[in-house]
Amino acid sequence: MNESKRVIIQVAAFACFVLGLMLFLFETRSTGEALETLKLTISWSVVSISGAALSVVAITVLVVLHFGDIKRLLKHR
Repeated sequence: MNESKRVIIQVAAFACFVLGLMLFLFETRSTGEALETLKLTISWSVVSISGAALSVVAITVLVVLHFGDIKRLLKHR
């Protein structure tokens, strides 16, 4: 894979991760307590579950992209 395709995939995966995180936290509500005891309530709707799944897929893609670099770096040591 050439470098330009790799960068495009990295940017797309990062954008998908951010979008998934935003969707996951869309239904999140605070309990209204002090910051020291902050508790969040997550309603497990279709939007939240799909956002969490999108974030996991994006992180997996980024790990797979960087796995070759890590393997190559460890091989040279």
